[in-house]
Amino acid sequence: MKKIVIFPLLLSAILLLAKSAAGQNIGIGHTIAEGLLDINGDVVLRSADITLEDGTTVAVNVEINPYSNFRISGPTAAFNIAGISYSPDGKLLSFYNRSGHTMTIIHESTDAEPSERIQTGTGYNIAVPDKATISFIYDGSAQRWVVRSNSAPGPWVITDNRVFTTHTGNVGIGTQQPAFKLTVNGNGYFAGNNANFALETIQGSNYLNTPGLQVASPNTDNYPAGIQQNVLAINGNQIQSFVRDIDDPSKSDFARPLAINPLGGSVGIGTNYIPGYAKLEIAVSPESRAISTGDGIVGMVHFLGGANRTINSVGGYFGTSTNHPLHFYTNSQWAQVSLLPNGNLGIGTTAPEQKLHVQGAIKLGGAVYEPIRTIYGAGTYNINDDDYNIHVSVPDNFLGTVYFQLPPALPNKGRVLNFSAANLPYKRVEGNENEGIASTIRFIDCANCPILQRVLKISSSFNLVYQTTSITLQSDGFNWVLTKTNYFLYRTYD
Repeated sequence: MKKIVIFPLLLSAILLLAKSAAGQNIGIGHTIAEGLLDINGDVVLRSADITLEDGTTVAVNVEINPYSNFRISGPTAAFNIAGISYSPDGKLLSFYNRSGHTMTIIHESTDAEPSERIQTGTGYNIAVPDKATISFIYDGSAQRWVVRSNSAPGPWVITDNRVFTTHTGNVGIGTQQPAFKLTVNGNGYFAGNNANFALETIQGSNYLNTPGLQVASPNTDNYPAGIQQNVLAINGNQIQSFVRDIDDPSKSDFARPLAINPLGGSVGIGTNYIPGYAKLEIAVSPESRAISTGDGIVGMVHFLGGANRTINSVGGYFGTSTNHPLHFYTNSQWAQVSLLPNGNLGIGTTAPEQKLHVQGAIKLGGAVYEPIRTIYGAGTYNINDDDYNIHVSVPDNFLGTVYFQLPPALPNKGRVLNFSAANLPYKRVEGNENEGIASTIRFIDCANCPILQRVLKISSSFNLVYQTTSITLQSDGFNWVLTKTNYFLYRTYD
């Protein structure tokens, strides 16, 4: 079918012109004109190519080649149009983006001349993707190009906010360049009688003081009293739950016992700060006598760890990493067991003075095995820290003396030492003859300690045998005192 061209008018078309009785309307293709221009048939508007540069074009020149439709090409990346050259009032114009890149129409750009600026109708810039069109009309009264339509998805105006969609299926709120299925730029809040969803800065809070995602539910149980919402808040630094009084903006948010630090991989329970010093931080009031952290005075402080701790071999660990004791308690009795930083363990006392200090009675359900140190010859021997039982074993012809140097009594208060020598040879003496010092065991720094020996006194009627085979010493903090001795005295007759 042959197309009818408006300008210039063909002579054959002129013959079909008909004026109404008023002599104002013109008809093309028929004899009854019901408008100033009444066309019975289609209309063809030819398109022209126009090449733009990368970046921002301040004013697209549409007058140098006066067409109504332009095919835009040329840019090698996303580009902007800030203005269009001045045109007569009512001129229609459309741009077809064939650049392969996004074309952005800038709303009221100050880079363009006032009479060449564009009003998008949304108050925002409009992104026109590749293979999409946008149409304008020039408003001579406003001295602006006004957007009439846009073939790309969106925008739509909802109250004071803008919702945009793109040909990729992404939706943007407050942005025309949504990179995801839903992209929100700005603060927002949704409230209702049911659970609600919010994205905003938390009121008066020192706990999560940057904008973040909030999921909130109403406090229908009214606990704590006066709290309207229970909130789970998320931002780039932490995840935290808390309660808030939405009716009183002057009140700060109240922390609840959950805070997660994704950056440091840490979790805080009951903390009002972002956990970062330990993988698990727990804090409550000291009065509750529950697990807590902070200054190291109360409760579990520092680490609950696993393999490859630098302080020891591979294994699991539970304790403190600073110079603080570790206490255990039951039935609110503080504290039943205490482990001091120096390694002393106290049961029934918080100030153990030795590696094991028990304040109270001890009941054993089995045998106690202690190391035995054996001495085989004469000489002077020091008592070591791990000595408990010292046994002297010498041959029958032994004539020497064994000396033991006892440690100071004060730092060894309560310590027990056992000495035994069951096989010492006899020392024979006649009548009232002195015993001498042969075949004996003596103690240095213990004036009242007995001598371990075996003595045979020979008389005309009978022989007197006496021997001390073992003794037990204990420090009272001032001296070593005798607590037990095995002493034998008997007579033999010829």
